[in-house]
Formats: sequence, structure tokens, C-alpha cells
Amino acid sequence: MTISPTFTTWLLAATIQHLIPTTLILTTPKRAPIRYIAIIFMIWLASLFIEPITAPSPARVTVISLVVVAIPQAVNLLLINPLDDDELCREQPRRAIFLSDRIWSALSAVSQSRAIGTSRQVKNVPPQPAYFGCGEKIPRGMFLMRQGLVLVWQYLACDIVQALARQQGLKQEGVLVFEPIQWQVPLDVWVGRGVQHLITWFVVMRLAIDSCYRVASIVLVGLGLDEPEHWPPVFGRMLDAFTLRNFWGKFWHQFLRQPFTAVSSFVARDVLHFSRPSILEQYTNIFFVFLLSGVLHLMANLVDGVPVERSGAMPFFLSMVLGIMIEDGFQAFWTRVHPAADSTEDTTPWWKRVVGLAWVFLWLGVTSTWYLHPLSQLPKDEITMVPFSVVERFGLKLIGGVVLAGGAVLSLMLRCEV
Repeated sequence: MTISPTFTTWLLAATIQHLIPTTLILTTPKRAPIRYIAIIFMIWLASLFIEPITAPSPARVTVISLVVVAIPQAVNLLLINPLDDDELCREQPRRAIFLSDRIWSALSAVSQSRAIGTSRQVKNVPPQPAYFGCGEKIPRGMFLMRQGLVLVWQYLACDIVQALARQQGLKQEGVLVFEPIQWQVPLDVWVGRGVQHLITWFVVMRLAIDSCYRVASIVLVGLGLDEPEHWPPVFGRMLDAFTLRNFWGKFWHQFLRQPFTAVSSFVARDVLHFSRPSILEQYTNIFFVFLLSGVLHLMANLVDGVPVERSGAMPFFLSMVLGIMIEDGFQAFWTRVHPAADSTEDTTPWWKRVVGLAWVFLWLGVTSTWYLHPLSQLPKDEITMVPFSVVERFGLKLIGGVVLAGGAVLSLMLRCEV
């Protein structure tokens, strides 16, 4: 059985999926049987909503992902690394007096998967922008002003992406047919694909994810429900993505790191009993993290309208395991041949970064074909990146100029890092 969801029903489902583990953290002991039953119920509830939607947008995709991602996060916080009310009180004693504070702490533990400001904070969270200085406290007004200015720029940039996608959608004709991937094509076709794929990862997806995050930060910080310090940037610097490990572990968002690594570590250490640390345990962890990523994005593809047999989510994300093994092997070989050249990432020579970025661009540019090719064949005339189009009113050239000029000004004024 499935439900024909609207945005409201998706939002309601996401709320329920987060309130269930929040309630159980506050009201049940760590090994309570009802926690296991709750996980089964959450899986069943999410399964009701896995069907195609029309007019996908960043807001819709974000809410849909919250319904699904809440499950591994609940598995982590209820079963694998269980939290209860007593532990939350010890973790944040200042918020242990009032029930409302404890409820907020539990809800934050479930929804803030990066666990900012706690002992459970994930690794490689980007630091706060240099614009805020080096003080521990960030002025609320300064934070909201910066987030708002960047969000306005991102809105216009998303509007341009929407306009270009819809223009391309007007050229699509006939019934939707998912054509197989053509791997044996001329070099210029591969170059075009690679550039398109890199723009999708480094620009389009980053815009979509980051803009939704900024909206949430403005609402919660603006209403006084949270502190600016709990909202560091989502993405790291592109220049640090000179290995596949760094791309996924430092540049890309870390929202899935805690729930996925908790599950993968449980499988590697408690189920398979691999010793830690060991190469077998390390790569088993990596394999299961990307396996879970593949499953999550496979379900996202289904919601977008891509059939299971046409989705390339699984081969794409699992190819990252092979890519990481290749680069690890090459780095180990290089260190053995040139032991004096071994250095920390803080002192990585520029030429190594250039070579590394070329490697990452090549691997992503090629393997993304599995994942992005089926998505590129979906109807684009209904893509919704923004609720109201400024481009339709003032034209693509004018807004494009505003985005380019505004991006340069904001980058200097707000000390933005790309």
C-alpha cells in the first residue's frame, strides 16, 4: 500500500519520524523492547511514501529525505549508541532543569545529525566563516544578516538553474523513455558529460542543499530557538576535495555521516567481529556507508520517477569504494617510494592538490554517468527550484548579471569561501 503524498503529508510524516525517537529517548531506558518495535514502525511508515512525485523541488526533496534518514539516525540513537534522558542531562546540564529544554535537546539529537556542540559531533565540520571573527559567541543579528544576504543570492542562482532546466525541458518531446547509457562515445562527448556532472555536484546540488539549510537556520535562530554557533557551514572548501576521501569527508555535507557510520561500524565490529583498527574493518566500514548511501539515493530516484532497473544510484556510490581503494593504494605506493615526501594535509604541496583535484574530477565525471544520466532524462518543464521566478519577470540576462556581480561582491564583503 502507498499513499499519494502532498507536501503537507510528507511534512507530517517527517515530523512523526522525528518525534518517535525523540519521545523514546526521553521516556524509555536504553534497552527497552519498544525501541525495536518503533524502528519497524518507522520503516513501515516511510515505505508508504515511496512513490513518484510531480514537480520536485529542493524543499520537497529535503522533506522526503528527512522521512527516510530519520530511520538510520533512530537506529543509531535508540539501539547502537543509545541515548536516554539521563545521558542528555549529563551532556547538557544547563538544559536539564525544565522539561521543555530536555525535549528540545532530544529533538536536536535526532534532527541535528552532525551533533554540533556535543561530545558526539562528527569529524570535519567546517569552521564558522572568518567573517564572524574568532570569538566563541556569534552576534545573532550579524549571523542573520549574513545568512539572509547569501540566501537571496542563492535564491536568484537557483532561479537561473530552474529557468535553464525548463528551457531544456521544452525541447523534450514524446513519452518518457529511459535510454540506456552510451559508454562508447567520442572524447568530446565525455568532456561535455564530465563538465555537466561536475557542475551538478559542485554548483547545483550544493545550492539546493545549502539554501534549505540556510532557511532552517534563519527561522530557528531568528525565533530564538537555537544559537548561531550551532549552524556552521554545510560544505567545506572545494580546494580540499583533492581526494575522494576528502570530497565526501570534508567538502560534502556530513548530515549522513553519524547515522551511516554507526550502522557500518556495528556491522563490521559487532556482527562480523573484525578487529579494530584493521584494513578489513576500515574498508568494510566504507563499503557499508556507501551501500547505505546507494539505498537512500535509490529511494530518492524512485520518488523522482526513475524506475529501480534504470537507477544508477547503487553502482555510482559503490564505485566510490573502488575509487578510494585505488587512491589509497597509490598514496601508499608513493609514500614508500618517496618517504621524505610524506606530509600532513596542512602542508600538502599545490601540485599534489592539482593532481588530486584532476583525479577527483575524472572519477566523478565518469562514474556520475550512472547516477545522473537517468535523472537527466526526467521531464524538466516541471522542475521547481524556487516558488516565485524572478527570471521570468526580469529576464535571464539581467538576473544572470546580478548573480555574477552579486556573487563577487558578497564573496569579498562576507569573506565567503568556495
